[in-house]
Amino acid sequence: MKPDHDRLCRAQSLLFVPGDRPDRYDKALAAGADAVIVDLEDAVRPADRPRARGHLADLLQRHQAAQVPILVRVNDVHTGELAADLESVVRAGLGGLVVPKLDPDSATDTDRLISEAEQARGLAPDSVPVLGIVETAAGLLRLATLPRLPARVVRLAFGAGDFSADTGAAWLPGSPSLLAAKSMIVWISTALGLAAPVDTAFPWVSDLDGLRTESDQAAGVGYLGKFCIHPAQIEAVHAALRPSHEQVRKAEAVIEALSASGAAGAQLLDGQLIDEAVVKWARGVLAIGGGPHRA
Repeated sequence: MKPDHDRLCRAQSLLFVPGDRPDRYDKALAAGADAVIVDLEDAVRPADRPRARGHLADLLQRHQAAQVPILVRVNDVHTGELAADLESVVRAGLGGLVVPKLDPDSATDTDRLISEAEQARGLAPDSVPVLGIVETAAGLLRLATLPRLPARVVRLAFGAGDFSADTGAAWLPGSPSLLAAKSMIVWISTALGLAAPVDTAFPWVSDLDGLRTESDQAAGVGYLGKFCIHPAQIEAVHAALRPSHEQVRKAEAVIEALSASGAAGAQLLDGQLIDEAVVKWARGVLAIGGGPHRA
């Protein structure tokens, strides 16, 4: 896997910063998130986007070897603004694109436009990875029928705000009303061979307990990333999404038992039946990187 693709697949905390606030760029990059998303979509008024694109081009020029991946949320293909976004940001230093309102048609059209931008910049084909946000019921159901997505789409995310507006579901702290959609995105990601998805942003910035609850819920159904809209949210997200010391200890014990026995099939470990499914879980826990484990 290409380095930018791998970093995008592994990112657990993804911090948004408005594209028209260059004074916040460096603060966001130093906040401790696994990736920073500079937003050209909802956080920026249409009249301010040309100026924001210029700021972003400067940022990518200055940080071509940034320790923290710099992602850009572009406007969706139906707005007519995507080509201008890509012309500004598809260049060395870009860690990936975040594409809103992903569905099969937009994925194909966006992939074509990105390919044209890569060629114009002299970049290798499929060098720019994509994180696609699922934000509508139609997009969710249509993605569930696909055998594959363009190769550059390496990860999906859930956008609760637009999805709630589309479906009428209540978007409240800790609400279970969106859990079915969240779970379905995990299943689609697994079926398509994508990385574990990224959970929606939590807009109640002062409610860190609610953030922890929602992050724990997301982790419980298979998410390994979450959007953040404030640096204060990063620590809580990491605490929820990274395995605890106890989970790591158990996973190591499972792998050690398997290695010691050299046998396939089910066996007992501390009174628990250990089969191939448990071994797969243990390998998944140990594969999660990026920082300290939970206590």
